[in-house]
Amino acid sequence: MTANPVPVRVDALPSPYCPQAGCAPAAGIHADRRRHRRSAGGLVLLLALGGCAGTGVPPASDGATPDMAASRPPAVAAPSRAGLPAMPAAAAPSANTSPAADLSLLRPAIRTHYRELQASGGQLYQLDPARSELRIYAFRAGLAARLGHNHILAVQRFSGLAWAPAKGLRGASADVGFRLRELQVDPPALRAETGGGFASPLDPEAVQGTLDHLLSEQGFDAASHPWIEVSATVETGEAPLAVADFALSLHGETHHQRVPLRVQVDERHLEVSGTLAFRQGDYGIKPYAVMGGLLAVDDLVVVEFHLRGLPLAAAVP
Repeated sequence: MTANPVPVRVDALPSPYCPQAGCAPAAGIHADRRRHRRSAGGLVLLLALGGCAGTGVPPASDGATPDMAASRPPAVAAPSRAGLPAMPAAAAPSANTSPAADLSLLRPAIRTHYRELQASGGQLYQLDPARSELRIYAFRAGLAARLGHNHILAVQRFSGLAWAPAKGLRGASADVGFRLRELQVDPPALRAETGGGFASPLDPEAVQGTLDHLLSEQGFDAASHPWIEVSATVETGEAPLAVADFALSLHGETHHQRVPLRVQVDERHLEVSGTLAFRQGDYGIKPYAVMGGLLAVDDLVVVEFHLRGLPLAAAVP
C-alpha cells in the first residue's frame, strides 16, 4: 500500500535567495508560477549565477568602479579587484579594422604586458564583444527540479586583447575584462534561441530579482568581488585544435583546468571557441537549496564562449 503524494503549491515554495513565500527561485531554480571563475597573459571570462525575485542589492548605478591593481597577480592568487576603472560606452566596430580600443577594463599591468608582446613580434588582436558570444548556463536540480527552471547569463560588453606568436599556437594568450553588474540575465531572445529546457520566458520582475541576488553578499558578492577572471595560455596544439591552461578566479579563489579549444587565426582575424565547467563549491560558493535540497541549484556551471578579434595596429594605450 502506497501513500498518496502530498501536493505542493509552487507559489508557496520559498526561494533559496529570498525568504518570502511565493518568491520565484533562480540561479537554475526559479519556480515557474505557471507550471511549475595565473600569469600576465590570459583569457578572462565572467562566470556567475543569479538569484530570485524579491528583495536584494540595489541595481547597478552608472558610477565608476575602482581602479584595478597595479600589478598582475600570480597564477595561483585571485586577481586584485581594488579600484576598477569606469566603463565607457563601447564604440561600434567597423567591418575591416579592429574595434575602437576601449581597454579601460584591463588592468595597467595587463596592458603593459601586451605592449611588450606587441613589440616582440607576432600578432596582437582586440577582442570584440559585438562579434563574440559568451554564455553561462545554470541548471535546476533536486527531486523537485521540474518546479524550477534553468538560467542563461550573457556577457555583451567587455574589454579584451589577444596575442598569437608568429608561428604556431603555443604560448598564445588573451585577456578580457568585464563587471558582474554588466551581466544580462535571461534575455528572452537568447532563451528562445537556446530552446529545450531554457525556452520558457521569464517575467521582468523575476529577471531583476535574479540579478539583484547574484550581486548580493549571499550570492557572488559584487561589492567585494566585482570581477571574475579566467586566465588561459595555450599549452599545445595546431589550428584548428589546441589545449589551454585556464586559471579561473572567482569569489577570491583560483583553480586551474585544461580546456580544449577550436582556434582559427591569421593576420586578418582570430576566433577561439570552447566549453568549460566548474563547481561552485570549489570556490567557496554554496549552491543554494530549499526544503532540504528538494529544489536546488546544481553545483556544476557550464560556460560556452566564441570570441572573435581583429588585428590591433595601434599601440596598446
